[in-house]
Amino acid sequence: MSRPVGRIIEFGTSHGLSTLYLAAAVGPEESPVITTEMELSKIDLARANFDDAGLADRIDLRVGDAFDTLTDLSDGVALLFLDGWKGLYLPLLRSLERHFVAGAIVVADDTLLLPDLCAEYVDYVRGASNSYVSVGLPLDDGLEVSVFLG
Repeated sequence: MSRPVGRIIEFGTSHGLSTLYLAAAVGPEESPVITTEMELSKIDLARANFDDAGLADRIDLRVGDAFDTLTDLSDGVALLFLDGWKGLYLPLLRSLERHFVAGAIVVADDTLLLPDLCAEYVDYVRGASNSYVSVGLPLDDGLEVSVFLG
């Protein structure tokens, strides 16, 4: 099964490990993965990791607040990986929903590690049965995997 056609967005680059996996899945003819990071101390290491892996050309690193750096999306979003500040998962999801293509996949990390910060997000994606099909996976610190129905 292939993923829906559209952009891949990551919230929370950190040092870029997840970004590299996402970028490796993007073909050279596809739009680069957009990733955002607000913590300036992490940017140089992330860029160095992208260069070392030879994938820098498949990554659009946006520095700053995701609510500012993700305002210019013109393509549909096919995959959203949430791994930044957990309390912002739901507001960010809601701000990007209008860009989702039907079948878009949303993966939220650390939902079991910080359940109080993720509770509203999880309630939203599980409760919006007309918009999402969602399931929690007890892998590592917890993942919530959701499919946007459109």
